[in-house]
Amino acid sequence: MPAIRFVQVGLTLQLLLGACVSRADPSKDPHLEVVATIIGPDLASISVCFDLPSDADWVLGRLPGDVALLDASHNAPMRYFTLDSLEPASESRPARRCDSLVFELPAEFQATDNTLVVQRLAASLPQNPDWDELQRTLAEAAPGIVIEPLSGAEGLSFGLIDRPDDMTDLEAHNVVVGLAEPVVLGPWIVPVQFDE
Repeated sequence: MPAIRFVQVGLTLQLLLGACVSRADPSKDPHLEVVATIIGPDLASISVCFDLPSDADWVLGRLPGDVALLDASHNAPMRYFTLDSLEPASESRPARRCDSLVFELPAEFQATDNTLVVQRLAASLPQNPDWDELQRTLAEAAPGIVIEPLSGAEGLSFGLIDRPDDMTDLEAHNVVVGLAEPVVLGPWIVPVQFDE
């Protein structure tokens, strides 16, 4: 599987997405577990395992900034990830996925008191979205964003009808994509101790 690359969008979008109403089902806690860490001068790699909420192809995050490594003063968004392993479900445990997450670190980043923050788990975007449900979710989590499906288009293809004045079209688009099912919203916050 090729690595998936992300770029950071901006603080406004991160704050908005962080404020979204969580729809995480407590019975689907992903049991996020940091299993290995490596830090260098410019990059950090964190191996993380988590339980899959269903048999879909779940990953950590869907949008830029969904997965970040923090120290006391800096936020380093995930640059890309690679699949380490995928364990099938058993009678006592759901399917489990392990990934290596790579972060590009700012020059002043401190490898002490670090935290991994995951805003959402997400599976592939739906081919047949429930547009009414998505608009209801938007009305709760991001009032002012109004969309309509594009006629004759497949998947999550929509037109942006309205958005709040303090939001760009890209930010509004990313909010819609970030809330489209299947998604489980966190955030999940996990302490990280880097290996010496």
